[in-house]
Amino acid sequence: MIDFFSLGRKLELSDVLSYDEYVKVLRSVEGLEALVLKHTGREAVAIEDFVSPEIAVAMELVLEGLHQSSMLAKEDLDRGILYCDMLGAMYADD
Repeated sequence: MIDFFSLGRKLELSDVLSYDEYVKVLRSVEGLEALVLKHTGREAVAIEDFVSPEIAVAMELVLEGLHQSSMLAKEDLDRGILYCDMLGAMYADD
């Protein structure tokens, strides 16, 4: 999962995203949903496109935990938050 960010990818969670867009952004991080399902004891829902709000919040909680453990950088934006690679953020020229 950290590999997603170490390849220079970023994840922006905007305050104006619809729920479906929010879930789509979270699901773009490979392995995040599977990790949450495994550790919450939840089974994958038969409808592949549906993610319960509890699972979506848990996915964001995992990202926050990775940030708190200094494994991901987090930037507060006016419109939401941005998660990215910690080292990449430290050495960014912008």
